[in-house]
Amino acid sequence: MKKGVNELSAGALMIGIVLFCTALPGQGWAASFNTDRYAPVKLTQLQATPEEYKNDRVVFTTEYSGFEIRFPPYIERSGFKPEQDFYLRVLPVNLPVMAGKKDFADPITELPRGAGLRIYGKIKQFGSSPRDTRFPRYYLDLEHLELIPADALKQEIDNEGALKRPLDFRHRPRPFGGRGTR
Repeated sequence: MKKGVNELSAGALMIGIVLFCTALPGQGWAASFNTDRYAPVKLTQLQATPEEYKNDRVVFTTEYSGFEIRFPPYIERSGFKPEQDFYLRVLPVNLPVMAGKKDFADPITELPRGAGLRIYGKIKQFGSSPRDTRFPRYYLDLEHLELIPADALKQEIDNEGALKRPLDFRHRPRPFGGRGTR
């Protein structure tokens, strides 16, 4: 009789652990993420014409070069707040990747610069347009993020040829509010 009780409590413990793991933020969500809804897009196409993909779900591979928590005024007027959102700096620089802090704070703050990322999201237009035409009018609303190994990133870069070194000053994103020194 005692053996049956122990087996029952061990089974209940396993069910509790499984339920707890699926309730953790990001864990259960990542396991149930459906990648079939996203169309793969080349970075060169996104860089040239992001407006063609407006309201489309896309996936692309890129290199991570950091994040910003200060936004230009038109991004703040569009509803993004520095207390609630991240601005990911990835290539292409004319397509900001916006991510909510409550959903992506842990993975984004732990990412090393130069890491390869596979980014899933929806292309949207900012609610407020910038006064200067060199600022982007479209952004990617981040829905899922995957870290990819360096060798896979190098192979995808060689196949596509669109990514440049993120530390190359010509391709590096500039801070907002001032001119670069170079």
